[in-house]
Amino acid sequence: MAFFINETVSSMADFISKLNTFLTTAGAGNADWNADRHVPGSGEFAVSRTGTNVDIQVAFQWDTGTPFRLGIYQYNDPAGAGNYDAGRAGPWDQDGDSGSGFAGTADASLFNERHVPITNTPLQYWAFTSTSPLTYAHMVVQITALEYVSFGFGELDKFNDWDGGAYAYGHRLNFSASNFAVQGGSTHLLDGLCQATSPAMQLLCATILCENLPSQVANGMWAVVMGNQTVLGSDRQSNDGGSSDTARTLFPGGYRANEIAQAFGSIGVSPTAGFVPGYPIPLLYHDLGTDEIYGPMGIMPDVRGINVDQFTPGQEITIGGDTWVAFPSFSIGSGSGKSGNQGMIYKKN
Repeated sequence: MAFFINETVSSMADFISKLNTFLTTAGAGNADWNADRHVPGSGEFAVSRTGTNVDIQVAFQWDTGTPFRLGIYQYNDPAGAGNYDAGRAGPWDQDGDSGSGFAGTADASLFNERHVPITNTPLQYWAFTSTSPLTYAHMVVQITALEYVSFGFGELDKFNDWDGGAYAYGHRLNFSASNFAVQGGSTHLLDGLCQATSPAMQLLCATILCENLPSQVANGMWAVVMGNQTVLGSDRQSNDGGSSDTARTLFPGGYRANEIAQAFGSIGVSPTAGFVPGYPIPLLYHDLGTDEIYGPMGIMPDVRGINVDQFTPGQEITIGGDTWVAFPSFSIGSGSGKSGNQGMIYKKN
């Protein structure tokens, strides 16, 4: 069952407070996530939930003095969902942390690792969340009259039988080039096009919980969702005081880099004719040791890539018996900081 909300917000703190209420207030017509951590004024927020196939455990951090960016953290506490430890140094210090997200609160440093630039003057947000048949929460925030950013977490609609599938993603914009939509220095959703070591895109991209895959290193727990890059970084398993940080593996494919996106991403739509070809977002597993590709491993639930040329941000689309909501990946149009016709649709109900 899918749940949806669209609310105006006035600041970073107001946004987090309203999102927390929507996700965690029992009986409020939402997905009833675990209220792991939300203390107004602390700059810290965490939710979790046991999904169909895997626990989803995520946390967030922002600089209360300069609240521009929201740092995003994913972890895998062995005790399962609902065990966020508020006594630790911060969200980055949880057991089984993925290794992405800055280990601190300074806004300028949050920029260098996984985050979403909410700003302290957001206008409104949309949240799409579900608990059945799969668990996820996908958010879009309007930060200016023309600009939208996105982040989220959940579990893949997995294919075949493998361990893991929980994901978390943020949003980074590369303003330095005019062809923003195809830049490797940008990332949104589960995105296999992003790649670069300067900036260190491996620290800015989505992560996937995965274990016991072919040739995965001993005690390996995490994959990075990005392009063909061998520099992937390590997790922070040493947070538990006994384990060692472990190398991460690679899940390519995703939103902007797979055969489906290549074939269907540029196809125009015709709402009046009922032609709205949204494409799924599948992931692969790249065994870097043998150079073999496995998969698809699964797809992102209830999100599709789409050409948004004929749609306005937040426009609802009826496809069969379902309602979807369309957004640009950042800002419609061409030029620096624009995303052209590149967009996505989220299932509302």
